[in-house]
Amino acid sequence: MQLFINITTWLANNFFGTPTFLLMIVVFLGHVLQGSSKEKTITGAIKAGIGFLVINAGSGVITGALGVFQPMWAEVFGLSNSTLGSNFMGYANFTAKFGSA
Repeated sequence: MQLFINITTWLANNFFGTPTFLLMIVVFLGHVLQGSSKEKTITGAIKAGIGFLVINAGSGVITGALGVFQPMWAEVFGLSNSTLGSNFMGYANFTAKFGSA
C-alpha cells in the first residue's frame, strides 16, 4: 500500500503538477474522444506541449526585459518598491483563499 501511495504522490508532484504535461494529457484525450488517428493524436499532444513551452519561454523573456523599467516607473509615479509587483491591494486575501493547493 505504501508503494502505491509513493507512486501516486510522485505522479501528482512531478507529472500532473507540471502544466505542460497536463495540457498534453488534455489534448491527447480530446483527440482520442474525437476518434482521430494515432499519428494525429500523438503529434497533436506533442505540438501542444512544445507550443506551451515556447509561449512560457517567450513570456519569461519579455517579463525579464520589462523588469528593467520597474525602478523608472517607481520614480515617475512616486511609488515605493513595496507597492510594485505582487503587493497590491487585496493580494494577501486573494492568495490566502485561492493561491494554494
